[in-house]
Amino acid sequence: MRRSGIPNLLQSPLLGALTALTCVDELVPAGEVFEQVLPQNTVQMTITGSADITVNDRPFTHRPGRLFAAGRGAVLHERSTRPWRLRYVMLDGPWCESLLTALHTSGGAVMLDRPPKAWCEALDTAVEAGLEGGPGSTWRIAAALATVLGGLAAAAPGAGDLLAEVGRLIDAAPERPWSVVALSRSLKLSPRTLLQRFRALTGDGPARWVLHRRMAHARLLLQRGVAVNDTAMRLGFANPFHFSRAFKRCTGIPPSACRQPPAP
Repeated sequence: MRRSGIPNLLQSPLLGALTALTCVDELVPAGEVFEQVLPQNTVQMTITGSADITVNDRPFTHRPGRLFAAGRGAVLHERSTRPWRLRYVMLDGPWCESLLTALHTSGGAVMLDRPPKAWCEALDTAVEAGLEGGPGSTWRIAAALATVLGGLAAAAPGAGDLLAEVGRLIDAAPERPWSVVALSRSLKLSPRTLLQRFRALTGDGPARWVLHRRMAHARLLLQRGVAVNDTAMRLGFANPFHFSRAFKRCTGIPPSACRQPPAP
């Protein structure tokens, strides 16, 4: 991992724009699991590899070329499915407020499957300038972040509307597998439109998103002490082994590792 904080914000063109900034170039081995409440806003770009993540129980998939942003306070759970190289910035300050407001509207995070090339290049420039330092680096960072933060703030509002509707359907009946056809009928959309909108918002189709949402319900049951077999039945799985495989695929751990013993 290469990581660099920018300690001299008070003596740079970023004065008054940011109060904290860290630039990171990281390679995460396959199978790594990481969970935290974000202390700052983050903007990430996947270079190679992939990872499954959830933000406030909303699933996303990192793949090369995708741009992702999440706001401070979001509950982030990541699991790398292949060796995952990413570049990102962690930042806070006045420049983030418009983005943070937009991200709250979108449920705390947004992922762009095909972001404008200029935004990706801007994030790459900001990270590289932060890692290299040297004369003029903070000016390059300022120009680059103005591009990517402004673009994301404009792209995020309203992104969570469809996901919120789908989330309400699943939360009301998590035992249903919720096929694309069933979701489309409930939302009064064509299956094609649903697929297109889901890919634009999350970078993936609805099947993975639905499964992650159902597994979020499973996690809550397990943490309350419900047995694995009973949890599988409540989530509509006739075979507990199928449930265990699905849970581990989504979370990186078996359901037994998540379960808390019932209170005496």
